[in-house]
Amino acid sequence: MKQPLKYVNQKQNIMKTLIKHIAFISILSVTFFSCSKDDDDSFQEEVGIQELLIGKWTYSEVDGGPLEYCPSQSYYQFIDNENALFHDLSLTSFSDPEECISLLGEEVLTYTLEENNQIITFSSTFGSYSKKIVSISQNRLILDFVPEADSRPLTLIKE
Repeated sequence: MKQPLKYVNQKQNIMKTLIKHIAFISILSVTFFSCSKDDDDSFQEEVGIQELLIGKWTYSEVDGGPLEYCPSQSYYQFIDNENALFHDLSLTSFSDPEECISLLGEEVLTYTLEENNQIITFSSTFGSYSKKIVSISQNRLILDFVPEADSRPLTLIKE
């Protein structure tokens, strides 16, 4: 027995509407679930960076090679979210190569994180300077000079 034409058309219309709804819901689902937050893996949220910075960071390498002068006595110590100490023993004694000489001694600094936590700007009584955070982890910090034309990456290890 043949079905009436009106019944067939009605059934086709229902199927078309159902397919359109399924397609719309599928596209909407794919769009909604495929979107994700833009993460930059090399930098964490500001709170995370500042938490990682707190502590004493001792010089380890410069330009990818070991330091030839007093590395274990040169350091940055981040005390809290805005204060730090800098101690640079940058010369060895002429009379005794094992003896380290400090030009500035321990310097009290304030610091701020800028440019999406990629730049640390230090300020002291001697002026201010900036360093780029190349990478940071629980125990390793790599800083570089700003501007990058003076590039000499400095690797520090957390004590």
